[in-house]
Amino acid sequence: MKEDRRIIRSRKVITEAFVSLLKEKGFPDISVADLTEHAEINRSTFYAHYKDKFDLLHAVIEEKLTSLSEELEASRVSDSVLSNTIDSPHPYFVTLFDHLQTHAGFYTIMFKRIEDSAVRSRMQEVIRESQFIIISHFKLEQKMLIPMDILLDYLCSSIIGVVEKWYDNGMKYSANYMALQLTRISMLGTDKAMGL
Repeated sequence: MKEDRRIIRSRKVITEAFVSLLKEKGFPDISVADLTEHAEINRSTFYAHYKDKFDLLHAVIEEKLTSLSEELEASRVSDSVLSNTIDSPHPYFVTLFDHLQTHAGFYTIMFKRIEDSAVRSRMQEVIRESQFIIISHFKLEQKMLIPMDILLDYLCSSIIGVVEKWYDNGMKYSANYMALQLTRISMLGTDKAMGL
């Protein structure tokens, strides 16, 4: 049990050092030596947990996005299409934006500093999968006016785009407000949301 705690603590220290360094410089400029110095650990401790800095990056992103995936799964309401009213945010969007607000420091740094869009790609997978589960639950394949793949592409790209702009604009709206607006767009469609 003590060993498990030590492993968890070491990984936490390395992760915190990594995120802290990303505030100062881009991922290509961070070395393992930087990480070990910042985390105040020796190289052997780092290599006991990660093969290299790319393995660390993958692990950090995977941990956070797995957590988001689990939270979205837990928020799924089996009988609700979206929401009963346009004045009540859907639990899916509430969960999504609460998570994004709670971990805003992490995601803001990752979106800005990781040039290969690894975070964006993984988040898109999580959102696509969760949206697919929601849509599939209603067994609407025969009634759908748009192919599932195009619908999922649109939903994922839209949600991720809104999230990135929300961060870029300093999160000037609350998580609940954002959840409500995405619920309204989902329920009304873009034309009705514009008042047409």
